[in-house]
Amino acid sequence: MSPTLHTDNDPAGRVLGTSWDAAVDIHAPGMWRRLLAQAPYWQAADASDVAWLRLADSLETAPVDELGPWLDHCAQEALVQVRDCPWRTPSVPLDMLGDGPPADILDAARDAIRLRLEDAEIAKPRAQPGLTAASERGMDIPWRADGDLVLSPAASWEQTFEADDVAIDLVLFTEHGRRLVGMIRGADLTGVLLRTPAGEQECDYESPGWFRALDVPEGPVSVVLHLSSGSDEPKVVTEWRSL
Repeated sequence: MSPTLHTDNDPAGRVLGTSWDAAVDIHAPGMWRRLLAQAPYWQAADASDVAWLRLADSLETAPVDELGPWLDHCAQEALVQVRDCPWRTPSVPLDMLGDGPPADILDAARDAIRLRLEDAEIAKPRAQPGLTAASERGMDIPWRADGDLVLSPAASWEQTFEADDVAIDLVLFTEHGRRLVGMIRGADLTGVLLRTPAGEQECDYESPGWFRALDVPEGPVSVVLHLSSGSDEPKVVTEWRSL
């Protein structure tokens, strides 16, 4: 699936004062070398992807004068996420390692701007633990995905995101195929999209706020939620995460 274009009026040039490709050329080599000094190739690749995807969504709030440190911080956060994913399968190196990033790494960084989502509020991960496993609560939660109870021990990953009065619970299952199940609290849904570097796919959803995506690829993902609010249809997008 081809990525959706969101590059009208060159937002990178307007905000960064330079083209997106020029920003990649300036910052990608150093960030890649620092990542490789800390992690295996496949972890460094995911962390690099997440950093650039987050920048594309956060152009208006990223500190232009300290863009290098900001990107490094994003990459370090992503590296922690990758290391916490025990089900991940290391990828075969894309190219011979050298002084600079391989072509595939640079291509992914340059393409990140094409997945930029404008006019959306970015939901940040909740600082405190969000969801608690149903077995610990001693109760059933009425979310189901192909027979699995969400927040059961079968769940491989969970995270709660927040944006103003809206909370978004996401749970990933990796047994018998990768699927993401979620629920939004504080708003009504009119549509949900799963975002990956390969593009977007529609998610099944129900009006109470439950949704799911099947065949979720490994690597960076985020979710776009279209909400109903009077005559407007605002969008909330979860921060890019390495799953």
